[in-house]
Amino acid sequence: GNMRFYSAQDLARAITLEDAIGALEQAFLDNNQGDIVLGGRLMAPCGKPGDASLILPATHKRKQYYGFKQATTFSGNAARGLPTVLSQYFLYSNVTGQPCAVMDFLEMTNIKTGVAAAIAAKHLALPEARVVGIIGSGALSRSVLAAICKVRKIERVNIYDLNPDQVKAFAQYAEDVLDVECLVAESSRVCLRDAHILCTCTTSRK
Repeated sequence: GNMRFYSAQDLARAITLEDAIGALEQAFLDNNQGDIVLGGRLMAPCGKPGDASLILPATHKRKQYYGFKQATTFSGNAARGLPTVLSQYFLYSNVTGQPCAVMDFLEMTNIKTGVAAAIAAKHLALPEARVVGIIGSGALSRSVLAAICKVRKIERVNIYDLNPDQVKAFAQYAEDVLDVECLVAESSRVCLRDAHILCTCTTSRK
């Protein structure tokens, strides 16, 4: 068969958050049972010092496909108006080894990370957890909050970030799209103070 190319928009149209939560929860279980074999993480330096390319291969013993994700981190991308992290997924036949598809995995990486946080919150957070504290207000923070809202009844999110414009956009998303009250915290300490669930969505160490 011919190799197919899927854009981020193609994947967003085809995959819901509920689909992703179910699939990743099953993947965690399958991995725990030894059905998934993870290859070694291969990291190659690129760009400027601190930038990197990461290759992550995996095979599912009971599936007819295997593949790997290639992700890059370029710290200077924000100034260029580009995402810091870019990624693609390469899918192959586990029967013949032929390439099947290449996917723009930028959005799916954010969704997967958000869903992983939601699965953790579902199983580990207190039953009465209603407030989420998030440090970092970029694209990942939206995915994290949206996914957690699928598994828990969240009433408020506390958000802290050094970028005021980004915080404003996040607050608007939380309130308009997710119908969750948003408190913009003036410090990380205030952000954490009454949060039941805490998520860090930043590569910053500040």
